[in-house]
Amino acid sequence: MGLSDECFVDVAAGLFHSAAITKQGELLTWGCGRFGQCLCPTKVESAVSTVGRWHPADGSKLVHVDCGRRHAVALYEHEPVWTLGDNKYGQLGHSVDSTISNAEPQLVEGPLGRVNSGCFAICSGWFDILAVTRDKDSGEVTLYGWGRNDKGQLGVISTQGHVLVPRVLKLSLASKRTPTDIDSNEGATSTQSACCGAD
Repeated sequence: MGLSDECFVDVAAGLFHSAAITKQGELLTWGCGRFGQCLCPTKVESAVSTVGRWHPADGSKLVHVDCGRRHAVALYEHEPVWTLGDNKYGQLGHSVDSTISNAEPQLVEGPLGRVNSGCFAICSGWFDILAVTRDKDSGEVTLYGWGRNDKGQLGVISTQGHVLVPRVLKLSLASKRTPTDIDSNEGATSTQSACCGAD
């Protein structure tokens, strides 16, 4: 597959695909690409895997990658968040054509898709993604989430059972110590990192 000579700074694994960031800031993917989760999509299951390579058109370096069941999410040095793969539950962060998969990385919608978003950490569950940002002036930390939410994975109420576009998740320690979709910061705590589970 041509990976033995690469130097990686980050690696991640999904169900049947893997992704890595090279020292040069390139995204590499390999494995099953049936749902667009690899840069070289495959139409059927195959024991042969092709390594796909990608980096943003402006030449910036990617710094972090994580994988969900059938998607991948990457962060680049100027802080926008990119996604590719299966979008069945809105885990790619796009409000339009929410069920269409993408084999080419695309920026998520909203503040996280912009340069200098302040994003410093990303984490993917099977069908949902969390991102953590820090405001450069105030130092305030904000937690975002999107994707599958039919079992309350994101801790917010959503009528569709999933959240299509990255949404601020407010944390409150005042009651049940779970994320709540409220405007008040009373009892709020500062998020430093995040992680996700399977479903």
